[in-house]
Amino acid sequence: MPSSGQTIHNPATGESITFVRTSHETEGKLVELAFSVTPGGAPPAPHVHPRQTETFEIHEGRCRVHVDEREHELTAGQRMTVPPGVSHTWTAVSELRMTVTLEPAQRADEFFEDLFALANAGCVNAKGLPTPLHFAVLLDEYRDLVYLAAAPVALQKATMAILAKIGRTIGKGAKGLPARGTTSPASP
Repeated sequence: MPSSGQTIHNPATGESITFVRTSHETEGKLVELAFSVTPGGAPPAPHVHPRQTETFEIHEGRCRVHVDEREHELTAGQRMTVPPGVSHTWTAVSELRMTVTLEPAQRADEFFEDLFALANAGCVNAKGLPTPLHFAVLLDEYRDLVYLAAAPVALQKATMAILAKIGRTIGKGAKGLPARGTTSPASP
């Protein structure tokens, strides 16, 4: 379970995330994440959060955000909110520091912990997208959190549920992977 101050790293996407407020701490209301991203760093693919609002607040650097095929460039001091069900992605144009808030939480912090564990275990492609059976297990574990923007959500849910059964049978989930690339909060 993620904890405030814990930092995780994804070598495939160039992202580091420090958990600011976890779903447990906010009783499921939100997850607040501090991102540090190298230039060119980005999520693996355009995606949709069916039930969450995602807010980006830029602290340092520049970020290109694509929302419903429209591009926006954000700089320090700017913020953008993406409503549920809207296709989006982003790319760090320069060294980037931003806060991302997801409301409601829907265990998004645990999702990132599992996704980054898969990346650190080499179970992702060059863009950071998990291999098909790992991806199916991940999406099935965090149903209704995130889906690829390229296909209808209902189709992905049905397909991923079937593939996840196969994936779990042959051990393709993130559970049990060592949490490499993770640092715990400093002791007082």
